[in-house]
Amino acid sequence: MRLKTMMALCLGTVTMLSGCGEKTSDGGEPAVQSAPAGDSKAAIRSAIIARNFGEAARRAKELTESSPEDAESWLLLARAEALSDNEGAALDALDRAVRAGLADTDRALADPAFGAIRDSDRFVAIEERANPAAHASGARPVASPALKKHEQPEVEVSDDYIRAGDVVIKGDL
Repeated sequence: MRLKTMMALCLGTVTMLSGCGEKTSDGGEPAVQSAPAGDSKAAIRSAIIARNFGEAARRAKELTESSPEDAESWLLLARAEALSDNEGAALDALDRAVRAGLADTDRALADPAFGAIRDSDRFVAIEERANPAAHASGARPVASPALKKHEQPEVEVSDDYIRAGDVVIKGDL
């Protein structure tokens, strides 16, 4: 995982620096050329890793405008917006990603970037639309242990017993 992250960072840096210092034959600034989609996605991921969420969102918006049917582009925009605390924009982009046919929706929706918006009604609706079979039974889904808040029982310690909740251990302690 670290190797992939480092490669993405290096690729993003190389992409950004590739045209530095170049001038056109007439002495003006070089024209901006659009990078292939893979390079753009790597640059967006690099901006997210660098915690430059505004830049990541800007690049992702450009990518979704040029490739409106690319679900991964919409997912990158949703991540950048969620990390920027733009809940509405993040949910809009996430909805578009699902409608565009997002692959591996379980993994995508479990992304920690969506932690702050995961409890919203819109997120739940998007999740249900992405995984209709998982929600078809009508049963309430079981919360992940990682997401549950654990209550610590009150513990009472004495010379001859320990009590935690309704459990009592007696003996010579």
